[in-house]
Parts: sequence; C-alpha cells; structure tokens
Amino acid sequence: MASGNCVKCTNPVRPRQEGLQCDSCLLWQHRTCDSGITRDEYTSLNRHRTAFEWKCCRCVAPLPPTEEEIDIEESFTVERPYQLPDPVIESSMSEDEQDISVFAEEEPELAYTIEEAATTRGKKKLFDNIGFAYTIKTDKKTTVWRCCKRKIPLDLTMMSEGSLRRHQRRRYRHVEGQLFKIWDEYNEKQMSTSRLLKKISHLYGPPAQ
Repeated sequence: MASGNCVKCTNPVRPRQEGLQCDSCLLWQHRTCDSGITRDEYTSLNRHRTAFEWKCCRCVAPLPPTEEEIDIEESFTVERPYQLPDPVIESSMSEDEQDISVFAEEEPELAYTIEEAATTRGKKKLFDNIGFAYTIKTDKKTTVWRCCKRKIPLDLTMMSEGSLRRHQRRRYRHVEGQLFKIWDEYNEKQMSTSRLLKKISHLYGPPAQ
C-alpha cells in the first residue's frame, strides 16, 4: 500500500495514484513523475503481479555537485598525506552474484558437512555446526534433508541464496497485492475498520486464538 510522499514531486502517493516503490531506498514515486513505466506496463505488472526491480529517480542518477562543493574541493589543501576513497565502478552482474554480496555482509551462516555412508543403511548424512544431523531424501530434482535429532520431524529444503531472494520477493509482491485489494475495499466502504485490521493481521501471521 502506497504511503509517504513522491520523491520527485513531493506530493503524497495515495493507493489509487499508480505509485511505484524503489527497491533500493524503499521510497515511493508516482508513475507519471518520470518513472519510465508506461500506464500499460504498470497495469500489466499489477494484473500479473510480476516481480521486477525498479529504482526511483534519486537512486538511478546521483545529483551533480553544486558550485559551492566544487569550489571547496578545488581549494582544499592538507599538510599530511591522506587516502582517497576507492572510486565506485558500476558493472553488470547476475542476480545470484548480487545476492551473495548482500548475504555475505549479514550474520554468518551455518556450516554444513556431508558424510558418506553415515547411516545404518549406508546413506549420506548432513551435519551442521550447532549439533543437528539430517538424513537425505531425494524427490525428483529436489533434495530434502530431514532432521533426525528432534521428536517432531523437520524438513529442510536446500536452495541457493538467489532462489531464496526470489522467493522472498514473490512473497513480498503477493502481500503487497493483497494489501492494495483490502485497502481498496475499505475505501469503497465495503468493510469496517475492525474488519480491515483483522484482514491485515491475517496476512502477517495466524489469527489470534
């Protein structure tokens, strides 16, 4: 659901004003404010809930330095050596490579080790670095590791970081679409405020018992 002001015209972005959310800064911009998205493209993306990456006008092109900043830079002198920051060089890379760089900066991931013939039937077994063990189960193209150290079985599906990011993006788009639909019904007086809050709470978690 659109909220906040447009980064281009600074006017509020309302739910029915064809707003676009930047994937970099998460701020909003009207489609008609030099977004580069046509009305037909916007309608098609919303109808099919297509996942795509889009950046607002602020994130696409950095602002040029002002005359004051140029004057300060030209007249700046120091008496001791200093190290300039490395220049930012833009280059194209695949989505998986971008995902790896993002996840590498976060908390360290679990470490896994696969041992051959570790079960009584001579099958592979997966061990992590926090004391859990998993047995293997292969279903077509998917490899499922089942936790064997808990009373309740736990299925663990191994996927790449790129696949995980795409799954999270699809989930985000789905929730966003549902929020738009609920908000439109509320604006058209088709539901009460309590009903609105209840529907929104169901999107983010199970209903309270």
